[in-house]
Amino acid sequence: MEPVCYAWISQNPVEAQEPRQEARPGSRYNQDPRKPARRESTCRDYYTEVPYLPSSKVQTLNITQLLEGRTGRLADLGSGDGRVVFAASSAGFQCTGFEINSILVACAKSKALWTGVPSSQATFVKKDFWKTDLSTYNNVTAFLAPGVMEVLGEKLLKELPDDACVVTSRFPFPDWPQKSSVGSGLDQTFSYDISTVRSHLRKIPKTVLH
Repeated sequence: MEPVCYAWISQNPVEAQEPRQEARPGSRYNQDPRKPARRESTCRDYYTEVPYLPSSKVQTLNITQLLEGRTGRLADLGSGDGRVVFAASSAGFQCTGFEINSILVACAKSKALWTGVPSSQATFVKKDFWKTDLSTYNNVTAFLAPGVMEVLGEKLLKELPDDACVVTSRFPFPDWPQKSSVGSGLDQTFSYDISTVRSHLRKIPKTVLH
């Protein structure tokens, strides 16, 4: 029997109640409660709006179908319990799952150990992918939220190589031409060729590519 990980994940991390901490000078716990907490606008603000929602079995199958014929390194952004990473590693990819929830990272690592998946095929890191250079990956998978797709697209266009393939579940990139898609409804999954996307966006006025 595989190990089962039970983790309660807030559906709205921004509003979730945080544990009490000792006030420190300059900390938001030491601020006037009548005033809104000060927040810096960073990429971190985007992923805090994304709840944990694991990929369904159909979505995972759709992802592996769209990756058929490809090889190399794969980054799964927001890897959760690791189900997409395990499926992709079984197909021969060298995978890294990026996840900021320590419980989910521990769950994925435990499953890898339990099932005997070597770290050369599947690695799970507690790391913020927004602050990570993804240029060494030629395959990227993501199941996030519609509100972050535009900024994610900007990041991937800046960092990924021309031969990269991006696969997203449920939520497509705005203005990106799709290479193909499979499934329908909530299980619909999309694939994109970065070289084709860059070529397409260069033809659109006022589009800035880095």
